[in-house]
Amino acid sequence: MSKKVSTKTMETLLKENTSISEPVQITYTLQDGVEIKFNVKTDLSIEEKSAFIDRVVNSVFMDSTYHVEYFDPLFEITLLQMCTDIPVFKDGENLDIEKTFSLCKALNIKNQVKNIMNKNHVGVDYIEDLYGDTLLSLNFKKQQVMA
Repeated sequence: MSKKVSTKTMETLLKENTSISEPVQITYTLQDGVEIKFNVKTDLSIEEKSAFIDRVVNSVFMDSTYHVEYFDPLFEITLLQMCTDIPVFKDGENLDIEKTFSLCKALNIKNQVKNIMNKNHVGVDYIEDLYGDTLLSLNFKKQQVMA
């Protein structure tokens, strides 16, 4: 039997084979020629992915009532909030869902983030997986609420 590899050696191996994913910059040009630049993350940590799912799932329930109409808008808004440095619109202290979702659609944010993350996770449809995981969590919560 061979000697066990030390944790320190494995940490070195992990450092050598793990790179910090740098955000990708995207530029939009407005009709007047003004350029808007923003950054898109190429990855979410396990903790961020969990927070993402929780944020969407918990936001579509209001007083134990499931509001299906908010799922897709809140999924895209959460992508905007957690995967880019683009600010959301507020109505006082509250998120302006209509206006922010319109921004998401105008920027085609779901596809923009999807394309960038898929390049970082070759062979994986990262956003579709995240969408599916969020739906699974939502279905679990619906069952809990109905019980």
